[in-house]
Amino acid sequence: SLQAFCRHVLWKYAVIAVLDVEANYVAVLAYQYTNLTSIQLLDSFTIPTVMLFSRLLLKHSFVRGQYFGATLCVLGIIIIVVDSFFESDQGGSNQALGDALILIASVLYAASNTAQEYMLQDRPAIEFLAGLGFFGAIINGIQWCVVFATQHLFHSHSRLSRSLPVLLPAPLCIVRFGLRHERPHRHDSLPRVLCQGRN
Repeated sequence: SLQAFCRHVLWKYAVIAVLDVEANYVAVLAYQYTNLTSIQLLDSFTIPTVMLFSRLLLKHSFVRGQYFGATLCVLGIIIIVVDSFFESDQGGSNQALGDALILIASVLYAASNTAQEYMLQDRPAIEFLAGLGFFGAIINGIQWCVVFATQHLFHSHSRLSRSLPVLLPAPLCIVRFGLRHERPHRHDSLPRVLCQGRN
């Protein structure tokens, strides 16, 4: 029934949407404080974290090669974090803060990915995408209004006109990409995986 669906399923989509939206927000925020190299390397922290969550929550098992790869990720992260505490000409305005933010984003990404895998074990992919997109759009819209309103974006029409061309292409491409999952092309690997998840 609809009441049971709202009580047992719908709120889970809302939680996953919060994790996904905030992971993206924190990751973008990190660009203000650290450099691109650190962000790209530290983002790999998602790999060992999602392995840990999958092992603890989903009871997945991994082979030695996968543990070895996760260990390399952790070692690289330690080197980057230690280096961020030393002054560097290539660092950002506050590299330590930026590195911490991207690590937080990686944990949020890992939690979101693990939760998505858990939900897709029992729920159809179409329903999952609809629920995640619905709550994600609401959360994203509210957060966008709050953040940009506090920065007085709406007080300047010229700033708004300059920002929209930068902000709009990414979500439009994602929406267009997702709409093709019903007839996946041979090069569209993600929609094909989602369609297989419905079976």
